[in-house]
Amino acid sequence: MTTTYPVARGAFWQHVILTRAALARDDLKAACERSLIDPEAAQRIEERLSTAEEAATPHSWRLRSWVTGSAVNRAYTNLHAGQVMLARYAQDDALDVRLLSAMTRMRATLPANAVRRQALEEQYRNAMATGAEAAHEQGRVRRWILEKAMEWSFAATDAQYARLRSFRNTLVAVSVAVFAIVAGLAVMGFGWPESMRLCFDGAAGRQVCPTGAVATGRDALIIAVLGATGGSMAAVLAVRRMQGTSTPYGVPLALAMLKLPFGALSALVGLMLIHGQFVPGLTDLDTSGQILAYAVILGVAQQALTAMIDRRGQELLDRIPSKRGQEVADAKEESLSPAAAKIS
Repeated sequence: MTTTYPVARGAFWQHVILTRAALARDDLKAACERSLIDPEAAQRIEERLSTAEEAATPHSWRLRSWVTGSAVNRAYTNLHAGQVMLARYAQDDALDVRLLSAMTRMRATLPANAVRRQALEEQYRNAMATGAEAAHEQGRVRRWILEKAMEWSFAATDAQYARLRSFRNTLVAVSVAVFAIVAGLAVMGFGWPESMRLCFDGAAGRQVCPTGAVATGRDALIIAVLGATGGSMAAVLAVRRMQGTSTPYGVPLALAMLKLPFGALSALVGLMLIHGQFVPGLTDLDTSGQILAYAVILGVAQQALTAMIDRRGQELLDRIPSKRGQEVADAKEESLSPAAAKIS
């Protein structure tokens, strides 16, 4: 019945899934030994845990898994489903401790004005106010509260992660699209250098281009590379200000990677706008060095646009439930474990 998936290396979320699945399987084994669960229900829970472990096990398509995020979603949803199903068969001697942990987790994930949370809080207070002599009779009610607290808190967390995954996938798609546009402009500049309008009239009336006095196929490529260099400088500054995250989706990395092709595009388009005198106050550039310097500056200037995307990404990260609620729940569970042992 037990399936193991050894993982010597992997991302943080993979080890979290495998560890929690192992803990849930230990609880399942204990429930089976005490005949608290029938074999059919145990098999269904085991299937969910095995699916979560399989999804969290590194495969040869790890890059595709990172891009789509489907493996992360599959692992967490199946793990949560197995944990909720297992909550129906929680042992009496650990029921109150698990219930306290689940309620703490729910308070960390659902807003205080949520109707479901308020109703469950009322049910929890009524159940805990029951005397010790009637605690056994309230076991079914407390298990229902435990199941719903876990189900709703997991659902809220999974929804937040789904939005974060969608945002990250959008960033990846936009980065690929912008890179394709930059590549197309570079190819166009290589085949038709004059069409890019990257040359200017110098101070002495001579034409000045990025690589000399005559437009060449290398001009667009050089400007794109310098623009991407400026974008990388902006990415370093943006990542420095962004808080770290333990989520399985690399949103800060995706935000940083977007700045590189966008910086290249900003440099190419910006120089063409300057050449067309579209930007007031900017005159023709006099030397090749000025053109190259403007390419880097325009690459950095894309931060003015991508900063809005950075703020949106940070907002989504801030909405992810903090681990503080889980840490408090774990601390309370550990402190109450000796008491639960005495009760048993």
